[in-house]
Amino acid sequence: VAEVFPEDSGVFSALVKSKSTNTELLSSCSVIIQARDDEPLDPSFVQFPESSCLEEGGKVKFTCQLSGTTPMIAEWTFNGKAIDSESSRFVFTNNETDFAFEIPVVLATDEG
Repeated sequence: VAEVFPEDSGVFSALVKSKSTNTELLSSCSVIIQARDDEPLDPSFVQFPESSCLEEGGKVKFTCQLSGTTPMIAEWTFNGKAIDSESSRFVFTNNETDFAFEIPVVLATDEG
């Protein structure tokens, strides 16, 4: 891309479909473009959570790191809905600017 503008910010996704196995995979990323004369975002992401592909019964951990004025909070969501931070199925770690969400035993219903 030769030139970008703030209005190019958004969520970009790729949907890949296998014709032979009927499998679909979706991957998305967020792009935030600031105008040169804009103040830096506070907070802002230093490290974004990464997508993961694993088998049922496996373990997955999503992490992100932010910079900015503390204290901060992170709310993890699944398919647009807040994940219950009181559920014993999940482990949440919050440490000033580092946040993690772990599923020790992944179920088929966690796909998304």
